[in-house]
Amino acid sequence: MGNFEEMRAKAEELDRLDPLRDFKKHFEVPKGRIYMDGNSLGLPAKESIQGVLRVLEEWKTFNIDGWLKGSPPWFTMPEELGCKMAPLVGAQPEEVVMTGSTTSNLHSLVSTFYQPEGKRRKILADELNFPSDLYALASQIRLKGQDPSEDLILAKSRDGNTLDEDDLIALMDETVTSI
Repeated sequence: MGNFEEMRAKAEELDRLDPLRDFKKHFEVPKGRIYMDGNSLGLPAKESIQGVLRVLEEWKTFNIDGWLKGSPPWFTMPEELGCKMAPLVGAQPEEVVMTGSTTSNLHSLVSTFYQPEGKRRKILADELNFPSDLYALASQIRLKGQDPSEDLILAKSRDGNTLDEDDLIALMDETVTSI
């Protein structure tokens, strides 16, 4: 593959040709470090820092009135962010809304719709869910006076990565609720 200097020259040439080469200036990069951690929050974007400081100033200035006087109004932020996210998921702007975390949304959904009655009291999930989602399901089962060890059925993965549709169907019996 060549010596170090040849590889370095090739890497530097690729960097010069990279259409995203100037994008780095948008981030707070620690001096003297190369940051390559792809499994974290990442580096803060300078625009994000400015945005957070702007919203903090709005909060300080407007207090509760920021819901309508913020720029943009905080009240409509979920819809505005949804419009921006829609192209990323192939949806129309009015079809997407940005809300809380998946786990907190799941908590709210199950709290509203999980009404265990008679034999239909079990929730079917799968073992590949985020642990926090499974905790949310278990806590909702407890809040409704049920026992998660009996009423939370976890479909097993055969390979640790996917689920077999037949395995899920086999677990759907008259005891599983339809929330």
